[in-house]
Amino acid sequence: MRHLRSFFRLTPGERRLLLRATVLVSIARIGLRLLPFATVMQVTRKLALPGRVPLPSDDAPTVAVAHAVRRAARLVPGKTRCLPRAIAAQQLLQGMHHPSQLRIGVTIGE
Repeated sequence: MRHLRSFFRLTPGERRLLLRATVLVSIARIGLRLLPFATVMQVTRKLALPGRVPLPSDDAPTVAVAHAVRRAARLVPGKTRCLPRAIAAQQLLQGMHHPSQLRIGVTIGE
């Protein structure tokens, strides 16, 4: 019930972004267990509808997307690790015509 109340306190643009993020995090999480990585990226790219999502005037797209993906990960049952969240964030940013890159790997200290 608490999640529902906080959802309706959001602006319409924030609600849309949260719903998109929840769908993408869910699809990425399930997809990574069942499908090859390239297929997951292709499916989520198609689901991240292109177009601008109204954002609060003080938020940059990266901040709004990061916040929405963080909230969405808490709504998806089970533990959502960083890769599904990163995929969702990257696809949302691309859908908003904001350049982004998904980098996977580990760096050894310099």
